[in-house]
Amino acid sequence: MPYPGIPDEAVKATDAQKIPLVERLCLYLMDASRSTPEYKKAKVHILTFFALLSNSQSDVHTHLLASTTVLPSLVFFLAQLTSAFWEDDEDLLSASPEEVFRQVLAK
Repeated sequence: MPYPGIPDEAVKATDAQKIPLVERLCLYLMDASRSTPEYKKAKVHILTFFALLSNSQSDVHTHLLASTTVLPSLVFFLAQLTSAFWEDDEDLLSASPEEVFRQVLAK
């Protein structure tokens, strides 16, 4: 049922930006307090879901880009992973590649 006085294109754009499942997954991905191994696996699955979803169809890719939370949550999550590299953590800089890998996985 169309909304009175609002063009259909505007309704579709608004609806595409607020898909509840995508919104919840983005919030979950940005939650830095969840750091147990189960939550880390879940975050990997969320990233995989977004990757598969964005490659499934071109209109789905457009909807993800139109979302106001997908890209910011991905940037925030990647910033959490890489902050140790940008802050020149001395322990991380002098560690072996295996230790660096473990530290990144621990975050």
